[in-house]
Amino acid sequence: MRGKKYGIIAYIGLFFLIVLIHMPWNIISDDAVNLELGLSCSDYFVRQWNENGRYFTDTLAYVFLKGPFLFWKLFDSFLYVLLAKMTAYLLGEDVIWDVACCGMMLLFPFEYMISAGYIATSANYMYPVFCIVLIAFCLKKIYVEEKAKTWEAACIVLATMYSTNHEQTGIALTGILACAAVFWARRKKAEGTAKAEFARVLYGELALAVLCFGVSFFSPGHLGRMHSVIEMEAWLPQYAEWSIADKIYRGYTSTVAVLLFQRQDLVTVFVTLLAALALKKRFWAGMIPLSAELAVKIIGYDHFVVFFPYSRGMPDIDLLENGAAPQAALALSVVIIGFTVFSLYHVVGSRKRLGILYVLLFMGACTRELMGFSATIYASSFRTFTCVLFAVLAGCLLLMQEWAKG
Repeated sequence: MRGKKYGIIAYIGLFFLIVLIHMPWNIISDDAVNLELGLSCSDYFVRQWNENGRYFTDTLAYVFLKGPFLFWKLFDSFLYVLLAKMTAYLLGEDVIWDVACCGMMLLFPFEYMISAGYIATSANYMYPVFCIVLIAFCLKKIYVEEKAKTWEAACIVLATMYSTNHEQTGIALTGILACAAVFWARRKKAEGTAKAEFARVLYGELALAVLCFGVSFFSPGHLGRMHSVIEMEAWLPQYAEWSIADKIYRGYTSTVAVLLFQRQDLVTVFVTLLAALALKKRFWAGMIPLSAELAVKIIGYDHFVVFFPYSRGMPDIDLLENGAAPQAALALSVVIIGFTVFSLYHVVGSRKRLGILYVLLFMGACTRELMGFSATIYASSFRTFTCVLFAVLAGCLLLMQEWAKG
């Protein structure tokens, strides 16, 4: 009972802290533009279907703009609390996960939500991530209870439709579900028929995610945006000259420049937890990612990155034009990533947990790496790191779980 009390206190504290973070926020950028449109919600839905394909995410933002901004701040703060609670359920029933999830949630850089207006950015980036966690939450309940309730099925369907309406989370969700389906197919003989209901839901959810993502991807607005040169001419004219190799390279360099060569508390906590596990198991190579991270902090981030005139404040690594420092940054990024992957294999004892870690980190990284194939790679700013940062957050919690179970 005392443990439950501490959990409730943690969630109440998290809610009020996030409300305090939200209070100074104002209606700016895309939110201010949309507020002046004067369209009905149904007309706006049709507009987004035909213009950019984000008919669910953008329309939800537009609905919130119709009401008091304070109501959205409270709603948004509550969703972070609910996100922490669902994540804690996925980790276990102990109150320690309630406290850990609340603490980790506060490490997310909320300032990233400013880049397209707070409501529009949250609706397009944070809420799809919330939906992915909601789907995982419902799937675990179905697995544990061996029965799919109506509300769980409804949540899965609605969350799938919403999360697949954005390219990044659509790719992440379908990738995670595909990996889960493969894993389940390999172990279904051990489970027998006891989890037949869960298997049907899992495979059905994968099919639904592919279908919804396909509808979103091939909607008139998304296809039109893919073939349009307006954004390229406005934000990144040189994108037209990039080869596939250039796009892959820029996707990678712009990603590691933010994750490894700017302050990222979640990344620092992750490599610190990895180092702690490595120290516990006397696997000294696991100390290298943290050592490299500390070296970068001590030397100074600005020594490793460059800010292009067209990158709108986004850092990058310019290997060809700026000498030895970018070469060191590129080499360090390979070292940090390589030894992280290598060390996880040696310090995470549970093969299931290791597989989940690999899948989450890989799919999270892919969501940002694929921005190299968009002319808005810089114009979309830091909000495009939402998926990968939540993947790192989940990775931190899994490493804590490995420590606790070990």
